[in-house]
Amino acid sequence: MSVRVCSITNQDDLISYPEHVFVYGTLKQDGCNHTVMKNAGGLFKCKALTSPYYRLVSFGGYPGMIKGMDCRLRVVGELYTVEDIAPLDLLEGYPDFYGRTRISVVGVMSPTIIRRAAWAYFVNERPLNPTSAGIEEKDGVQWWKNS
Repeated sequence: MSVRVCSITNQDDLISYPEHVFVYGTLKQDGCNHTVMKNAGGLFKCKALTSPYYRLVSFGGYPGMIKGMDCRLRVVGELYTVEDIAPLDLLEGYPDFYGRTRISVVGVMSPTIIRRAAWAYFVNERPLNPTSAGIEEKDGVQWWKNS
């Protein structure tokens, strides 16, 4: 496996491939945009869970993840390795609509529990009237229910 390094002006955006990405919405295996993940060379690793510092908001047909003082939930999603993050950035409207930050996620690759740093997309601006349409929540954990 070869490693490509793409230098970007912001040091936080330095990417080396393959790269771990945590997704929680339409890019998941059952999501309507999963083909974009495939186009990025996405390889499913495992189901994953964030630390309890986030929450999901709904934009109707897709979710956004936010962080902040009022966010005390874990988000369930999927962990992938990707060969090219550009198709995901394009879909997510990065850096204008969604930002991208590395977070720590925990997953199970049976029988092993793993912790990985992974890129995750966050909504840059919170919606004025967030809804919970399509978002399920139980015991401090949220997940997007693709339809």
